[in-house]
Amino acid sequence: MGYMEERRKGFVIEADDRDYIVKGKDLSKLVGKLVEVSRIITESDKGDIIEVKSIEEV
Repeated sequence: MGYMEERRKGFVIEADDRDYIVKGKDLSKLVGKLVEVSRIITESDKGDIIEVKSIEEV
């Protein structure tokens, strides 16, 4: 769970433990909102990347 933000590199979920780059969906309608995500997390040299399976506003 975290807040959805839009940055130069795309959408990011700001969670308590770290920020996650989001791939797989247009999430512009959720920017600035608290969201809960069903996801797959992979690591890359740019940071942890979330592939969104489902997302909902909390």
